[in-house]
Amino acid sequence: MGDKALYIDTTGLSLNLSVAIDGEVVFEESSGQQKIPHSRNLILEIDALLTKAQWSLPALDYLVVLVGPGSYTGLRIGLAATKAFALVFDRPIISINTLEALACYHLSKTSRLLVPCLVARSQEVYTAAFGPHASIDCLESHSNQVIEIDALPRLLEQWPEVLTFGSGALLHEKFLAKNSNIKVLPSGMLGHEPHLPSVLRLAHGRYRASLGMNAEALSAYYLRGPSLKIK
Repeated sequence: MGDKALYIDTTGLSLNLSVAIDGEVVFEESSGQQKIPHSRNLILEIDALLTKAQWSLPALDYLVVLVGPGSYTGLRIGLAATKAFALVFDRPIISINTLEALACYHLSKTSRLLVPCLVARSQEVYTAAFGPHASIDCLESHSNQVIEIDALPRLLEQWPEVLTFGSGALLHEKFLAKNSNIKVLPSGMLGHEPHLPSVLRLAHGRYRASLGMNAEALSAYYLRGPSLKIK
């Protein structure tokens, strides 16, 4: 019947869940921006979603979870549940970084350097670079960093075309848009939040490539790192 997966995203205020077959969404649930602890409803929502799909946890082939950057408490809850399911039912885990989850929707739609940004602290953003030449010089592809927003244009000046998006890009849109090479994805457009179909396809490809991990290897991404430096 295909590869069955359960997707768990507890990185923010919204609890986002989905079940998928061969990387395609079957059902999805989102709690919206509620200030209800995920610990109160995660297991109940998973059970309701599996019941809707007429699946059981043992029927799953693999688990998909976003590992941050994100809410410290939310991440701990989501990863704890994912680890428990993986251990009990001996299933592999496909972990996806939140910045990569943001970028994967845009990868086939533009040749620009992709720079997702999430709000960190007061004038700082979590960021990474994705694209065919993202590993050169100062920004490493898939390398998550926390930097001051004032430093970002200087680090990106060698790329003629940059697309940035996410909560950090929207918060600092006016500042970033002053730079001719940086385009901020307009508010309201698809791509400022992880695009579920794109993330599930990415995860399924990794599962088919046997890139899953066991529960012991799973960890959240709590960013406390240094600023980016030009090499």
